[in-house]
Formats: sequence, C-alpha cells, structure tokens
Amino acid sequence: MPSSSNTFDHLLLEDLKHIQKKSLLDVGAGMGVYPEIIKSALPGEVHEFHAVEPTEKYILEYKLNQKYDVVYPQTIQEFTKTVEKIYDVTLCSDVLEHLYLSEAIDTIDCLTYNCRHLIMMWPTYQNQGLYEGNYYEKHKCNIFLKDLQRFDIVHYKSQKMDPPRPFPVYHYALIEGMHRY
Repeated sequence: MPSSSNTFDHLLLEDLKHIQKKSLLDVGAGMGVYPEIIKSALPGEVHEFHAVEPTEKYILEYKLNQKYDVVYPQTIQEFTKTVEKIYDVTLCSDVLEHLYLSEAIDTIDCLTYNCRHLIMMWPTYQNQGLYEGNYYEKHKCNIFLKDLQRFDIVHYKSQKMDPPRPFPVYHYALIEGMHRY
C-alpha cells in the first residue's frame, strides 16, 4: 500500500524539532504525506524535500512532483548507487520491510553514509503480498532491534498494535548518520 502508519508521527515530529533538518529525503514516498505533515508542524524549517519512489503510478496519482522539490523515479538500491547529496534527514517509513533482510541492512548502511540522521518506521509480523500487482509492495522481511546493533541508534521504540490495526508490532528508530557533525 502506498500509505504509512501514523503510529509514530508524533515521535518523528518531536525528533525533527531537535535535529538539523534543512534537507529531507523521503524514501518510498508512496502517497507523499510527509511534506504536508512536516510543513504544518514545523513551518519553514525544512527547505528541501526530495523523494525516492519506484512506482510511476504513485508519482502520477499522488502528484509527488508537486509535493517534493525532486522525485527520483527509481528503487532505493538504484538511488544509493548514484547519490552524492548529503541529507540532513533521511526518512524510511514503511519501506525496509519490502526488501530482503540483507538488502535492508545494506540499504541502511548506504543511507547512513549520505545523511546526518536516519529515521525509520516499520512493521513486523505483517504478511503482505503484492498490492494491486505492485511487486515493490510485497513484505519480504522482519527487522528487529538486534539487526540494527551495528548502527549508532539514538533511540528505538516498538509498540504492539491492537486489532483492527494492520501491523501487529510497529517500530521506530532514530539512527545517527556518518555526517552528523
């Protein structure tokens, strides 16, 4: 699905208040909800919104080119091979579970080299197949805190979800990137 859970949006906004955030990369933008949420809560504090979104249908349907300054129409694996920009914040909300675990860890590693802060939100124990035939929507792994131990985690939180919410456990992590200073 091209949407994300709003479970930890309050924590995202709280963290954004305390870190440098002039540029933000939204990985797997989907419907493109984060520019509006962030601009509403923190007006004028993020000057540059970029997105990575591999599904052309989402780029067109949700008018991502109107919500972001730049939209990269490619997978995150393709993007990390060519990215040169250092982002203040990279946001991966409901993205990494769509990769195999080894790909997810490699992607986190690549992203931390091109940001000051990486914010991740993701579900576990949520089986999801293709959504409207879109291969990129299939869930392929569960990521746990133990899988992130090699990274510089500022804080982590998980929350069990009660039915009828779709994610049995939802996680949040703020990780310091290589360019945090």
